[in-house]
Amino acid sequence: MRQEIQDEFGTYAVKTTNRLPIEEAKSIYLNLFDNGEKQDACQYKLVLSLVMSDGKYNDYICPILNHFEPLRWLRSVPSGVRDEPFYRQIQQLMKDAKKSGAQFDKEPSAGFFRQKRTKLKQKNEKIISIPNAIGCMFIEKGDLPLVAIRFVDFAWAGALEENMSDNGPAFTACLKSTEYAPEFSDDFSEYF
Repeated sequence: MRQEIQDEFGTYAVKTTNRLPIEEAKSIYLNLFDNGEKQDACQYKLVLSLVMSDGKYNDYICPILNHFEPLRWLRSVPSGVRDEPFYRQIQQLMKDAKKSGAQFDKEPSAGFFRQKRTKLKQKNEKIISIPNAIGCMFIEKGDLPLVAIRFVDFAWAGALEENMSDNGPAFTACLKSTEYAPEFSDDFSEYF
């Protein structure tokens, strides 16, 4: 079933089979991890964490391409739908940011969310990207990261705040909060 959605980037229609359990989540965090200059890896990874009422996390990871190329970015999307507004509007957002004349610490780029690899999954088992779950970001010189995500019918855009902890993500935002907000685990090694 396709649903028509309108967000701040435009109107699009999307299948809602992979939608997030937003209503059931007690808290939702969007974290940005800086992988540094690690060879053969994306420097930045967005992690969307839904904290459920039982205390468990549903984590989705979006590696942001180091250098954005539209065809490379769309390689996990069936060719028949690559021109859908769902993707084109995000590409236009990045084009507009590049044309703004701003100086960047991180050029506008994007990636696709996928579920977090768990210990149950083999390291060599391929984790498939979710083609209707995208994230894009850029960092203007000396500024906070600006992030936009579309995850099926859920959209969010804004600046992430610097995380003052030496442990964990470099930047974070709380997208939804209730009375239940657990501490993050100290072991973030599974994200890289």
